[in-house]
Amino acid sequence: MPRDLSAEACSARTERREAPETAFVIDDERLMAKVLERHLTRRGIEAVLFDDPNALLDSLRSAPPAFLFTDLEMPRMRGGALIGRAREAGFGGTIVLVTASREAAALAAA
Repeated sequence: MPRDLSAEACSARTERREAPETAFVIDDERLMAKVLERHLTRRGIEAVLFDDPNALLDSLRSAPPAFLFTDLEMPRMRGGALIGRAREAGFGGTIVLVTASREAAALAAA
């Protein structure tokens, strides 16, 4: 079941003093990664930024996050391939696909 990222749900977790959830964020556009980091941090979620998909996969195996935010179009590994490898590695958390692409075919392929 996907976790609730609404401001209310995040505030409730903070009020209960639960340990902050972690999100891995990968995007080849550094500015977009920083925007996501700021958004998540404001909701009490610790964001860990990556620019290398293989480093993300290594970290995912050793310390899996609650969330994985990935860009669709990246030069080293497409988002769809990263999602597949994350699932193969046993990642069972929530995945959010982020893209500026408006092409339905590209989104459907992911």
